[in-house]
Amino acid sequence: RARRLAEHRLDGVAPLELGDVDQGDVTADVALVNVAELEGRYAVESMFGESPRAIPYESLSSIMFLQPEVASCGLNELQAQARGIAYRVGVVSNQLVARNVAMRSTGGFVKLLADDTGHLLGLRVVGPQASSTIQGVSFLMDLGATLDEIDRCVHPHPGVPEGVQECARLLLGRSVHKQEVLGGKLLRVSRG
Repeated sequence: RARRLAEHRLDGVAPLELGDVDQGDVTADVALVNVAELEGRYAVESMFGESPRAIPYESLSSIMFLQPEVASCGLNELQAQARGIAYRVGVVSNQLVARNVAMRSTGGFVKLLADDTGHLLGLRVVGPQASSTIQGVSFLMDLGATLDEIDRCVHPHPGVPEGVQECARLLLGRSVHKQEVLGGKLLRVSRG
């Protein structure tokens, strides 16, 4: 049963029958409470003849409440490489994010992956408020947004999410901080 639900979710073709309602850890997908809740809603809506929106597995966010916080959404570099996706990655140290400096909590970084057309592939955030910072990008990924949308968004200042915006601008060649000046430890762009 779990396989049938997983197949239905992934390809949108396999029929979902009344007995196929397993969700969460049982589906051998993402073992997160919020994912189990989404899968449960999907199953119930399908059983009652509604056409639920596909679950956006690629853009789901996850968080770890460690010290510092760790949060992620989308692909990481190894996953992009395994899928043969050409990507660019921008990394900004929290030492360059005004809010982190003001909080005297500059350990960590923001790492943003985008494909060659600028579509968002993934984000990793390590540091204060990572759990809150990740959600905006997860939402944008679900909408198919690009680096330009992050660049154009007006971010509150000083705010931790400004690190995400600076990553996007770094990848677009429009960052406030210059890689030529700050170099690899605080700021970097690379290709994969």
